[in-house]
Amino acid sequence: LNAKCERLIKMQISVLDTRDVKMQAFKNSQEADKELEAAKDKEKAAAARISNDHVVADEARIGVAELFPTVQVGFVVTSVNGNECEDEDYDTIMNLIVENFPPHT
Repeated sequence: LNAKCERLIKMQISVLDTRDVKMQAFKNSQEADKELEAAKDKEKAAAARISNDHVVADEARIGVAELFPTVQVGFVVTSVNGNECEDEDYDTIMNLIVENFPPHT
C-alpha cells in the first residue's frame, strides 16, 4: 500500500507542477497578446501619418522635401494668414495652422 501511495503522491505533484506551468504559459500568452495589440495600435498610428505625398515620393525614390522644392528643412514660419508667429513657440504656431484656413505664409 505504501508503494502505491508514494506513486500517487508523485503523480499528484507532477499534475500540480504541470498545472503551474500551464497557468504561467497562459499568463505569458496574455501578456504577449497585449504587447501585440499595442504594437498594432502603434503601427496604425504610424500608417495614419503617411500621406499621399509620402507614397508619391517613395515611388519616385526621392524624399518628400524634393516634391516641394520651395519648402526646405530649416525654413521659419513667420506668419499664418497674417498672424505674426516667428517668435512664438511650436505649439502656438501649430494651433494657428490648424485653426486657420490655407494658404499659410
